[in-house]
Amino acid sequence: MRALLAAFWLSAPMFAVAGSFMPAGDLGLRHDVQLLADYGVIKSTVTAWPMSWDTLAADLSTVENMEELPAAIQTTVLRLQARVDSNTRRNETRFNGRLSAAEKPMAIRGFQDTPREDFQASAGVSWLGERLSINLQATAVDSPADGQDFRADGSEMGLRLGNFTYAISMTDRWWGPGWDGSLIMSNNARPIPAFTIRRDVLKPFETKWLSWLGPWDLRAMWGELESDRVVPNANFFGMRFNFRPIPSLEIGLSRSAQ
Repeated sequence: MRALLAAFWLSAPMFAVAGSFMPAGDLGLRHDVQLLADYGVIKSTVTAWPMSWDTLAADLSTVENMEELPAAIQTTVLRLQARVDSNTRRNETRFNGRLSAAEKPMAIRGFQDTPREDFQASAGVSWLGERLSINLQATAVDSPADGQDFRADGSEMGLRLGNFTYAISMTDRWWGPGWDGSLIMSNNARPIPAFTIRRDVLKPFETKWLSWLGPWDLRAMWGELESDRVVPNANFFGMRFNFRPIPSLEIGLSRSAQ
């Protein structure tokens, strides 16, 4: 039986200091985002993670007449607004730490941040400016299956130009609507070190020829896989385009190659 024995948080949780993006793996955060998207409060696409905090901030800023919303939706809006306010403060350095342990760590994970090894200790620092974002994480693990005792998983350095962020990234990614798995990109395996591009605020096209697409998202990555393969250090390319033509429908197109 797989059971999580302990998860101890020191300082602030990692998810609260993730810099400019909402990381894949925060199950509670995704539940809140999906709930507001289903209700129509969040109008952006929500099936590709990490998501930009600025995207969420833009959608929540349009909420009017809070008293007319159901109590559960009001509570969720206020909870997410508090997280947005905390995670979008500029020019502030934050530190975080985490200890976690597990008996027989899950080999196949869903959208959740469970330990990958029997014991993990992590620490990090993050800083968010108007254009530059830095999130550095270091993790030490006990008896890792891949032989890597120290890891930089979760780290990213990004530069925002216009409405796109260009980053060197080792973050988990999740593409698709599934919660238990994804056929193309998930956080089941460790993240691929990659150069990434992603859109920040998911506004519709202004031209009448493309405005019917609604809010849209485009992201791409170019990374390198590990050396312990039949083809060592293979290059990996991935791209995803999401759009939401009507509030009740989101369409995602993905492409990958190696």
